[in-house]
Amino acid sequence: MINRDKVLSILHKRFPEASQQEVAWAANAIVGLGDEWEESSWDNPEVASSGSIRPVERRYLASEIRRGTEFHIFRRRWPDVRQ
Repeated sequence: MINRDKVLSILHKRFPEASQQEVAWAANAIVGLGDEWEESSWDNPEVASSGSIRPVERRYLASEIRRGTEFHIFRRRWPDVRQ
């Protein structure tokens, strides 16, 4: 289970210019992730080849990871369509 207070603390440190309401919304969204979401790894081919992250953002994230910043990547599970 995700600790909401810890999430709030991290978000406040990471986004000091965000309003209390924005931080609360983000924390609620993170804590409320349903079972259809699963944690994925940075080197997962689906994450690594995602076109949704611009190259400049990828470089920034890679540098933050090298510096020791902890990231958790979540992706939505595809429904099981087998019958």
